[in-house]
Amino acid sequence: MAKKNFSGGIDSLFQRNEQEPRKEPEDKNKSIETESTRTTIIVNVSTYDKIKAIAYWERKPIKEVIEKSFRLILDEYSTEELSEIVNSYRKNNP
Repeated sequence: MAKKNFSGGIDSLFQRNEQEPRKEPEDKNKSIETESTRTTIIVNVSTYDKIKAIAYWERKPIKEVIEKSFRLILDEYSTEELSEIVNSYRKNNP
């Protein structure tokens, strides 16, 4: 490690050293987040406690655990079925 030169005053301590390697993002394979929305849902207390415990156990945010569960439900339908369901919903709920 290079020896620091402290003769430049306190401001020089906070300047970036160009010789330091730049940090790469931790997870290069992480998909780009899509648009999100906030909503309020009512959940059984014991179900929510289990979701929080799973999030803690996996060291993930609660929203990731819930998003994963939503994706598991959506995976039960084919792309064509989902398209038909969404189009029907949008037609009847402007």
